[in-house]
Amino acid sequence: MQFRVDPEKCTECGRCTMACSLAKTGRIQPQESRISIVRCWPEVPEIKVCRFEDCPEHPCIEACPFDAIIIVDGKVMISDELCRGCKLCVPACPYKAITMNNKKAVKCDLCGGKPACVAECVTSALTYSGVK
Repeated sequence: MQFRVDPEKCTECGRCTMACSLAKTGRIQPQESRISIVRCWPEVPEIKVCRFEDCPEHPCIEACPFDAIIIVDGKVMISDELCRGCKLCVPACPYKAITMNNKKAVKCDLCGGKPACVAECVTSALTYSGVK
């Protein structure tokens, strides 16, 4: 499985953040999205989202004292049941992809294999193969 991010193709439209927040919260609230775009125009934007395969060290796993961050089917996931909201994983993430929501750490979970952000990305800045 491969989730890829190509900031060079991003137009900063925000469709990905809206789709993610709708998928995760049931409403369009980009600030609650698991992906964010930092506009740097005319420079390439910074896309804050878990890079899965592009993060071989997974420092967030080691940072979590509650073993709430685990690898499932090759993907780093956060267990909502085990997370205690200590926030130690937030600064550990090199991609600034972990945020806090309702006192729990959250990050992209690929929407169960059908990422809403990828479906809405018309420039292919976000892609997901989905199958090994």
